[in-house]
Amino acid sequence: MSASHPDQWEFVFSLNEECQFTDVKGLRDIQLKFKDVGPNSKLVTGFHINVEGYTQNEALSTANEHAKRLTDLLALECGKHLRYQLSGYTKINPHGKQTVGKTVTMDAILIVGKPIDLSKGILASLIKNNSDLTQRLHHANQGLEAAKNKLYEIMIKEFYLVIDGVFPQNSTKFMSLRDVLSHHGQLRQETIQRLNQDFGTGYFEFTSKNGFDHNSPNNIAKLKVESRALMEIAMRYLLNKIH
Repeated sequence: MSASHPDQWEFVFSLNEECQFTDVKGLRDIQLKFKDVGPNSKLVTGFHINVEGYTQNEALSTANEHAKRLTDLLALECGKHLRYQLSGYTKINPHGKQTVGKTVTMDAILIVGKPIDLSKGILASLIKNNSDLTQRLHHANQGLEAAKNKLYEIMIKEFYLVIDGVFPQNSTKFMSLRDVLSHHGQLRQETIQRLNQDFGTGYFEFTSKNGFDHNSPNNIAKLKVESRALMEIAMRYLLNKIH
C-alpha cells in the first residue's frame, strides 16, 4: 500500500427486503443490485459501494455511512422499513484486479411503480453527505419500522421529527400530540388544553389524574388514525424535497 495514495475498496451490501422499481440506475461508485423480473419491473436486492481508504476500517466507516443513507433513501422510495447487511468486501489493486476478499456480517437499521436514478437531483449528495435532510430520512425509516410493528406512539414521535420546524400541510397540530406522548404521568392543564384545541375536546381520553391513557382502546384507535395521517404528510414532504 502506498503511503501517499489510499487503496480502492468495494463493499457489498444486501437488503432484508426487495424493492420494486420500473427502472434502476446507480452511480459510478454506487451500483444497485437488482433482479430483472419483467417489463418495467426490477427488484433491488442490495448494492455495491466503492470508496477509498488507507485502511480497511477507514474505508468501511465511509462505506457504512453511505450505506445507511442509501438504505434510508430506498426505504422512503419503497414506502417500507429496510435494513442492510454488509456481506463482503474486496480491496482492489492499482491494476483493477481484486486481490483480497472476505465475507463478514453486520446488521444496521435502515413505492412500487416508479424508477430510481441515483444520479438525478440531490440523491447522490444525500447518500454521501450528512445533512438535516438525511437525518429526517433516517427518522422516516425508523417510523416505517414502527408502522410495520404497529407501534403508533413511536410512529408519531419519529414522523414528527421528519416535519419538525417545517410543518407542511397545516401539520402543527401534531406538536401538541407529540408533547403529550413524550410525558408520562400527570399533564399540565395547558398541555391538555392545547391537545383539545388541536384535535377536539373528548377526542382523546385521560386518566383520573390527568395523564394520557395509553391503554384506552379509544386512544389506541385514534393514535392509529393520526399516526398514519402524519406518516402520509411526512413521506410526501420528503418525496417532494428529494425530487
